[in-house]
Amino acid sequence: MALGDAPAELRNDRDVVWLAVGQDPQALQFASETIRKDRDIVRRAVKQDGAALEFADEQLTLDAEIVRSAVQQNGRALEYAGEELRSDESIVLDAVLNNWQALHFAAEECRNCQRIILAAAQQNLETAMDFASKSLKNNAEFAMAAVRLNYSAFQYVSSRLRKDAKFVLSAVQENSNVLQYAPLHQGNDEIVMAAVQHNGMTLEYSLKRMCANKSVVLAAVTQNGRALQFASQTLQRDREVVLAAVTQDAFALKFAFFQLQGDREIFVAAARQGEWALRYASEELRNDKDIVTDAVTQHGLALQFVPENLRVDREIVMAAVQQNGLALQFAPKDMREDAECVMAAVRETGIALEFASDGLKRKQDIVLTALSADYKAIQFADERLLHDQTFFMLGVEINGCLLEYAPENILQNKDIVAAADTSLQRAADMPNFDGTEMFAIQFLPENLQTNKECVLDSVGHRGCALQHLVDAMKLDKEIVTRAVKQNGNALRYASAKLRGDSEVVFWANGFAIQFASPSLQQDKYIVETAVSSRGYALKFVPKQAAREKNVVLAAVRQDGRALKFALKEFQDDKEVVLAAVRQNREALQFTQFKEDREVVLAAVETNGMALEYASPELQNDAHTVLAAIRTNGVALKHASKRLRCDRNFVLDAVRATRASWLVQLAADNLSADEAFVQMCDEAAGNGLIFTYYHSYDCFQDMRQNLPSGACGASIPGGNAYDLVLAKLRQDQGSAATVWFDGIPVFGSSADSGCWLHPSEECGRDMVEVPPKHDRHPMWNTMLESRISDLEPTVGAKHPCWCCHWLRAVKERHEKGAVICCTTSNIYQDDWVAKYASGSSELSDARADQLSLGRENFKNVKPEGWGEGSMQISNGRSFLREAKVHPRTNLPLGVGCRWERKALDTLGFPVYVFFMP
Repeated sequence: MALGDAPAELRNDRDVVWLAVGQDPQALQFASETIRKDRDIVRRAVKQDGAALEFADEQLTLDAEIVRSAVQQNGRALEYAGEELRSDESIVLDAVLNNWQALHFAAEECRNCQRIILAAAQQNLETAMDFASKSLKNNAEFAMAAVRLNYSAFQYVSSRLRKDAKFVLSAVQENSNVLQYAPLHQGNDEIVMAAVQHNGMTLEYSLKRMCANKSVVLAAVTQNGRALQFASQTLQRDREVVLAAVTQDAFALKFAFFQLQGDREIFVAAARQGEWALRYASEELRNDKDIVTDAVTQHGLALQFVPENLRVDREIVMAAVQQNGLALQFAPKDMREDAECVMAAVRETGIALEFASDGLKRKQDIVLTALSADYKAIQFADERLLHDQTFFMLGVEINGCLLEYAPENILQNKDIVAAADTSLQRAADMPNFDGTEMFAIQFLPENLQTNKECVLDSVGHRGCALQHLVDAMKLDKEIVTRAVKQNGNALRYASAKLRGDSEVVFWANGFAIQFASPSLQQDKYIVETAVSSRGYALKFVPKQAAREKNVVLAAVRQDGRALKFALKEFQDDKEVVLAAVRQNREALQFTQFKEDREVVLAAVETNGMALEYASPELQNDAHTVLAAIRTNGVALKHASKRLRCDRNFVLDAVRATRASWLVQLAADNLSADEAFVQMCDEAAGNGLIFTYYHSYDCFQDMRQNLPSGACGASIPGGNAYDLVLAKLRQDQGSAATVWFDGIPVFGSSADSGCWLHPSEECGRDMVEVPPKHDRHPMWNTMLESRISDLEPTVGAKHPCWCCHWLRAVKERHEKGAVICCTTSNIYQDDWVAKYASGSSELSDARADQLSLGRENFKNVKPEGWGEGSMQISNGRSFLREAKVHPRTNLPLGVGCRWERKALDTLGFPVYVFFMP
């Protein structure tokens, strides 16, 4: 029953009215007079609907707290406020901030309040300025504040201010568009100049004589070339003015005198700015092949303005589509049927596939190249490819979002969906990724999203896909367990019931303890299991459990940095601290033992960079510092100035590590001494050097700290390759890699493996392929690309990847970079599971077994090469044996092994790491 229909006794019942206004604040009008005096009930009503203030007792309309609540909910409620409060600037301001229409109900004196008028002006300028008092509109401070909000406010300020040249100049400097409302000043040199310097297009509002003033027009077109349209005809003929205009915007050529549209220098300047230059150039220039080629090379879309007789020129069209693939739409029909032309276009802009011929939209290599640039290009591919499972597998490996366009038969393929998930995971792991992480299951139809078998596959591949399941699936213990086994953090998406299930939580990784139920967070066994899995999870462990020494020891042994979250009594416990620093260098910063030689040595022998946290005395101790440098050479930067200036110490460090780059971290007196640098180079020697092979982060520290930079010359490929390169570049390093994308290139072997590329250039790079009879074996090979392999055509020229790579490595070295390589692509621990990352090492026994060449180097390679597992400096272990390729049945990393062999022959040192 509505309160309006209730009997009088109920309308006078406080509890009844309380419930009624909670459901409908307007019900207050039906309450008894006594109840409408109840402050709590009225407050409850107006907080939900300010207009309910209309029905409050008159005394409450004078209550500042009640009225403020009302107008903050609905500014128009000011209409029902008591007269005294309608003149309260604070309350009126709150009302206006909510709704400018509250101005209609404000007291007269509020017309003089700057804050109120400006708040209203942000919503409705005209009404606000009309409401403002004359004295306020004559106030320069207020007027300027209004202009800052909206330049058109200038027309509402007092005539005195609009006549004041000084004020107008200030206003124009705030917003040049003010000039259009200042007719009295449109011929003022200083004011017009200020306006056009901020916005050249305001030249439109100046007097004719100003449009003929060369200084003013030059300033205008320099700021916005299109302002040339407002210049006088005389200045549109002025070469200097026109050149300045087109240098800013090619479109300005449209407004130039016709003779200047044929001026080569002016055209060249315009062509640098955009495609419109060709549209407005003279006929003579538009028919000049060199001019046109230069124009489309800079702005491919200029092809649309190329005359028909030149638009059929292959060279011009190729130049255009290579600069902007969308230029393909303006190419003649035969060029849209040309595979090379279309390939160039889609490589640059994937969706240029829309303009390819129907025949080329069926070509797998062209479509895959387009997808590499933009997965949405699939909508322009031939329909038959959408149903081709082999093609779709290749496609989702490029971009998993391709599932968005997949038909039902493709979505039923578990392998394709899994490959898509791997691709989506790789994209999310990219250092520059700033979007929303996507999961393959999001693209599946409802019947598959609720199919348990399908869901189990999905969460088994990427556990956090659990967040996209229907609630019923999040209640399924088998599904949630599978998810948290794959990614413990998936526990956060499980139902509350399963977050309290000890069996489920047990399988989650340590960090997931934060998502477990409060009772399980107190379970000693669960907690110890969690921190043993992820030491940093100690951060989420309740205080009671964190008081257990066994829990803290388990945490710091897994991740020494967990010491940061330990109670102070454990940060002062030497046993705990030693366990922590032996696991991670950064643990040393969280303890008082920075002066303790035993603790510091334990830390730097794990990772030399722990020296950063040692006491000044130990940073000046030669024995401690040398121990640090032996495990991570970059630690030298944290040594005392005395040691970094000591020639003998630095040279001894170089001899001990064969790291000539240490001199870059020495004091300036040594790093700038050419003779000393030469001594260090000689001490290092050349070939592959394995000093820091076992270091987890030395390569990364080199990239971040060496002035000359550290260059990754050889990194194993595979699913994680793009990610590794992105990480290297993020760390300020470089990579001596060569990327041809879909362009076919010669590889490192030929003649069925009987010919291997030498450590110098081979002579194939961009050289015509000779006839098959009596030619060198190096030509007898397939060309390789990311998209497909094909046989070289006699007479064609193709890049040799190895030649380009060797040049890149030598070029980086000549520029001063320290050359490095890695034997695995395991950048992060979980990449082994995510991307099948692994080692490329080949043991002698395996090489002999497979009749492959052994890996032999100038310098002694690390013990156990390609066998068993190895532990690196962060305490983790990884397999060293190269995985077997499922198709060739040969160990992965053939290219990497060739690269290592080539690097070992170069005349400078190359530093080898297991991980990048």
